[in-house]
Amino acid sequence: MSAMMSNQALRRRLLAYALGLGYVITLAVGFVMVIGDPKISAPAVWSAIGLNLIASAVFALIFATLSSRIQERSAHENVEELFRGLSDKLLRRLADENVTYMPMAEYPMSQGYDVGINRDIMDSFSRSSFFAYRGPSARYVPARIRVAMRCPQQVRVCMLNPKLDKAITRAASDTRGRPNQRGLPIDVLARKLQREIELSVVGLFDCRLICPIEISYMEDTMINRVEVFDDSVYISWYHAGSAYHFNFPPCLRFPAGSLLYQSERLDVTRRWEVSDTSIRFTSRSTDRDLIEHLRVLTGNEINQAYVDELRQDYEDFISEFIDFLRGL
Repeated sequence: MSAMMSNQALRRRLLAYALGLGYVITLAVGFVMVIGDPKISAPAVWSAIGLNLIASAVFALIFATLSSRIQERSAHENVEELFRGLSDKLLRRLADENVTYMPMAEYPMSQGYDVGINRDIMDSFSRSSFFAYRGPSARYVPARIRVAMRCPQQVRVCMLNPKLDKAITRAASDTRGRPNQRGLPIDVLARKLQREIELSVVGLFDCRLICPIEISYMEDTMINRVEVFDDSVYISWYHAGSAYHFNFPPCLRFPAGSLLYQSERLDVTRRWEVSDTSIRFTSRSTDRDLIEHLRVLTGNEINQAYVDELRQDYEDFISEFIDFLRGL
């Protein structure tokens, strides 16, 4: 580095010497040429020098004006080019960070079925070979499976274990502010959630002829709802601002390759592996398998009549949502 700096100083010094020598030689030649002409008198020489000084001053003024404008324009272009390069670099960095950390879409909280989020979810549903769901209950998942033009080859659902009273009560208390839940005691809300889980199981079981259904149950805080597809993950946040007062919370969509997508997809897989209570329904499963699973899941005696009641209640509950999905 020091050698490079000394070389640059040497070049500047040589350039200064060359310019000085050129000026000296030019002045000497001019002086000799003026002295060698006997017809030129001293006043004429001084007059010529004066005129040349005036002409030089005018030229210097014009040259300085033009050169300053050219330099300003050049500096402006250089600055613009520099900022353009920095902006492009910043935008590329932001784009990279956007894929990793930032959502690709945001859906507002609502009291009724929102067209935007449901249309996007159904599009993802029809394009994916994998679908995973995690939430307190999966009451809307069977409807999506039944309406989708193309069903994923692997469907994994993780819900609350209805026998874990603390987890059920905690999740039920989060729904107290919803318009259709206000004023109900906690024990009633907890029982409603347990009933929703049973309805979800029956609804998912009836989709076994469309695609295999894998269900696992866990003790969880269930502070959000997660739906994972091949192309993206939808995360609904139950505790966002005034979400307590809406039937459907706000939702964020993150693309495949993002940090949240990778972590949530891995989380779903791990939950299935470590769950103590899980079941897989296929086209070979019968109502007898469903009855036995509900008996183990709830700890209650279950018969065919109770299953038929659950099946009818689920059809009554989901019919409006199915009509909504078909109208998208």
